[in-house]
Amino acid sequence: MKKLLIVIFVTLILSSCSHSLSSIYKFDYPLTGQRSFSKTTNISVKLPDGWFTAEDNECKCIDLWLVRNDYKQSLNFSVIHVDETSRKNILQNGIEKLAALSKISVKAKLGKYFKGFFNDEVFELNGKRFSAYEYENKEGIINRVVLFEHKNNFYELTAISKETGNYEQLWVIQNTVLTSLN
Repeated sequence: MKKLLIVIFVTLILSSCSHSLSSIYKFDYPLTGQRSFSKTTNISVKLPDGWFTAEDNECKCIDLWLVRNDYKQSLNFSVIHVDETSRKNILQNGIEKLAALSKISVKAKLGKYFKGFFNDEVFELNGKRFSAYEYENKEGIINRVVLFEHKNNFYELTAISKETGNYEQLWVIQNTVLTSLN
């Protein structure tokens, strides 16, 4: 009996330490049949119901920009450019290395307003690996960033809301859009 308890205890510890490849958020938001295409890279996704594609005319820093019809939430796909050494490191050691670089940038951008990262996760959708984290911006609103590699480019998909609360639905939309990645 004592050996059985030890085996159960060790199994529980090991299973709690292992990384789950499921996201903490669902991916079941309705998507339309309409695809949105980047004008600068080879990425496309289906539009979420109640969303449209916008164009970034000012800085050209957003590769693909999806906006909710009421303009209160957006999903911004941005290409992340890295040097060859960093590229090899990310490809050899996993998308988590790209997330670490992204976090350095966010921390530097927020400066004294930086409050930390939370809900870090690594998950898979349709056989593709993603790394995600959340942080609070200067206005006290939570943003979620998902990083991934697609067709030889690294991307950052940032979910941004102009309103506090109801974040989980935005994160579900973000994950659902990723299921349509092409």
